[in-house]
Amino acid sequence: MYSQKAAKLWGLREMLCVHDLFDDLRDGRVLLRLLELLSSKFLVEPHQSHMRILQLENVSKALRFLCAQGAHIENLGAQDIVDGNPRLTLGLIWTIILHFQVSDIRLENRLIFLRETPANFVIRRKEK
Repeated sequence: MYSQKAAKLWGLREMLCVHDLFDDLRDGRVLLRLLELLSSKFLVEPHQSHMRILQLENVSKALRFLCAQGAHIENLGAQDIVDGNPRLTLGLIWTIILHFQVSDIRLENRLIFLRETPANFVIRRKEK
């Protein structure tokens, strides 16, 4: 429960209208929008459907993008997110947080970002 609250505090709720983290990430649309915001890159227009196959495709696109960006994703498939697996969904969110924070540290060479709160990190990324 604490981890779910931490992820919401990270800024997902305000930026992407997330009410239930596990349910709202299932179709992949919020996940793709989050990655677009953090990476400042346009990914693809997500499918807006309740069909499982299209939800799997959205989440797969997000996972492929993360892998292409150098994020280390292990033992996680699109079906885990679409099925709403809490442990693996939180693991994915944590991987995204770590990946984009480490990217900033390397790019800007400032160790102060290691102490930055997740909410401030999202606000700073949004301002860029």
